Amino acid sequence: SGGHINCAVTLALVINGITPWYLGVLYLIAQLLGSLLGAGLLAAIYTCDADLTSGLGSNVVDLNNFSAGQALLAEVIGTFFLVYVIFESA
Repeated sequence: SGGHINCAVTLALVINGITPWYLGVLYLIAQLLGSLLGAGLLAAIYTCDADLTSGLGSNVVDLNNFSAGQALLAEVIGTFFLVYVIFESA
């Protein structure tokens, strides 16, 4: 399948010619719609009063301890390793 588990992986597979561009666009649309559907279902099922994280499990950066640049760098590095592992195992 190529492991199209997020948009960064799909983009990398399209850039490297492993996935045709038109399929990449379809995968991207499906991934975005799936994330919106999942977030909507989570918000509908899990009320704000029952949420102990106050963010429904979303990632939040503590800007008292980390800068926005550090958070971005961590995301870039994590995405690189994710794409690298998929490319090496596919």
